[in-house]
Amino acid sequence: MKNINPLKPNLSPELEEIRINHIHTRDKCYRMYGGLASNLISFENQIIELEIRHAERWSKAPDVTALQIATGWKDNKILKQATGYLVHLFKRRSNPGVVAQVPKSENRDKVDEFCSEFIAALKAAADTTNDEYLESIKGVFEPKSDD
Repeated sequence: MKNINPLKPNLSPELEEIRINHIHTRDKCYRMYGGLASNLISFENQIIELEIRHAERWSKAPDVTALQIATGWKDNKILKQATGYLVHLFKRRSNPGVVAQVPKSENRDKVDEFCSEFIAALKAAADTTNDEYLESIKGVFEPKSDD
């Protein structure tokens, strides 16, 4: 499969604020515990365009993943107007997030070892050069009923 570098979002200041807020709140849990990261690429003509990168431990089917993550992005005043989504899926060679427990030791060697391992994990999480493009999925959000 084809390796592709991350798409570069070109967002309005309002959408950039939504993107950053989403990554630091909802997406953070997916990154740390699910092995999946998403990023808003654009919002045009009521279509949310996302990039989703997931590691081996993410086990949901691509179409289920696309709908689940795209629906999560609609939880704000601008993107809730979306009627559809376009998701680009990538397979990560390393996890997109890092979870670490700081050692409860004052031993300098243990702290230094932790710091070295944590920095290496952060660098691996940020490296997308070996990610594999899988597919792009288009979908339509089901309209909400007014019951």
